Amino acid sequence: MDRSAPWTVVAVAVLLAMLPTAATQAARLRTPPAAPGTVLLVGEVDVGGTHSGMIELLLDGELQARVPAGQGAFQIELPATGAAGMVSLEYLAPGVRLRSLLGGQQRLAWLAGRDGRLTAQDADGLRVTPLATAVAVLATTVDGVPPATDADLAEAIRAAWGSDLQVVATALERLAVDPGRLPAGFPDGLSLVADVAAFNAALRADPGLAASPQLVFDPMPVSSVGLADTRPVLALAGPHGAPGTPLESNGALLMEPHGQGDVLLHGMDDRPQLYAPRPEMSGTIQLLPLQSVPTWVGYAPCRGDEKATGMLVATVLGRDLRRHWRGQGVSLWQIGTDVVYEQPDCPDPQPWQERRIELWAAPGIPRTRSHDAPAMLVGRHALPMVCGVDYPHHLVVEACGRADHVLARGGSGTAYPVGEAPVALTWGRDASGAIRFAYADGRVSRQWLIDAGDGVVQTVAWVAEAVIDGYTATGSGHATRIRGAGMKAGRRAAAPVPAGPRHGAGAP
Repeated sequence: MDRSAPWTVVAVAVLLAMLPTAATQAARLRTPPAAPGTVLLVGEVDVGGTHSGMIELLLDGELQARVPAGQGAFQIELPATGAAGMVSLEYLAPGVRLRSLLGGQQRLAWLAGRDGRLTAQDADGLRVTPLATAVAVLATTVDGVPPATDADLAEAIRAAWGSDLQVVATALERLAVDPGRLPAGFPDGLSLVADVAAFNAALRADPGLAASPQLVFDPMPVSSVGLADTRPVLALAGPHGAPGTPLESNGALLMEPHGQGDVLLHGMDDRPQLYAPRPEMSGTIQLLPLQSVPTWVGYAPCRGDEKATGMLVATVLGRDLRRHWRGQGVSLWQIGTDVVYEQPDCPDPQPWQERRIELWAAPGIPRTRSHDAPAMLVGRHALPMVCGVDYPHHLVVEACGRADHVLARGGSGTAYPVGEAPVALTWGRDASGAIRFAYADGRVSRQWLIDAGDGVVQTVAWVAEAVIDGYTATGSGHATRIRGAGMKAGRRAAAPVPAGPRHGAGAP
């Protein structure tokens, strides 16, 4: 009897830990159940400054409901039945206007499930923030047409530049805090950023609007994520070209599991780097480098004497991942990097620390058909080709167009690069699901074919290596693959997508 007492205490403690906390129970009691035939949207307004106004619910642009709201939580009812392609929220207060696109009405009702309630943990769009507004604005200005469905929204986000989203969201936050920075004729930040030319002129006149974006993004609330949300791989692809247009790019990151719980990150450095991932309750995944090696960056003016020039050396202290937004088949991730810089040959060689962030779109591999069936890969396919390049201070592997890959059963094949002799290859599927191509000339490429859901457009995320003068070079990137004869004519088939970022430094 005495020996069983400690186990009884442990069992009781476990049962108590499984019960909802008092705070959780109180929050549920404060939130009434959804009315019959409705979905209760429980969201929050998160923006700087002190504001009070209204939240509006719109179905395909038409006003459905309006409730008072300010900073913090709000509730509004969405009809559970209906077929609106795009449900959206707008927050209106003096000097401030925010917008968030939630997606299709039927999908939202499905997500709400039997209890008829949606929170920001279920749908990131219920956080009405400057970033949600930037997503809404960029999804429209990328081709001038507001997205009408979940698929349109996902497609537009894949075409947008992460740097544009970052600039627009940062400026919206600063303008909400201080509306006095608005140019004459613009009542709020949303009206300004929607006018690309006027917004870029405002950035030139007031560069601080978009400076230090990490001060805006790091405090933003995010949904909790774990390593399962980055499996089987996390492919952070750059912006695609116009739908239906093949695209090769060296701008992509890819994170994959490695060994016993570590991850391998491709694309942030000259070579892939190993990190120990540490998920946090805040929703952030910390990435701790297993080895921090000082890296030569280049030459730069000395901090203490700008007339002198010195070597610049960087050491990565750590990186972190946050998922800010998730839609149908695509999500937006922030990757932050903390770096220590040194200039050892400058008059004042004291090191200093900086933090930078980037936004990347990631195709939703867990929710879509990530790879063709093996039998479907037999035959001829236009796939990215990679080449090793010897730059003055480093060796890299870059995309060098695409080549027809003729794949035979049994794992043999031939690639036909444009302007080169045919190259024999072997191919197969590795443990991560990637297609691994080993070319007879020593090049090796691993490619993940990620279906957008329509059976036509695929994102191809790749990592590769090649031997140059006895040294192994690496690289990563992404491409757009169009299966068959090309895309069917559709809403965005002829959408003009800009060739580069539209906002901030260097923008027209």
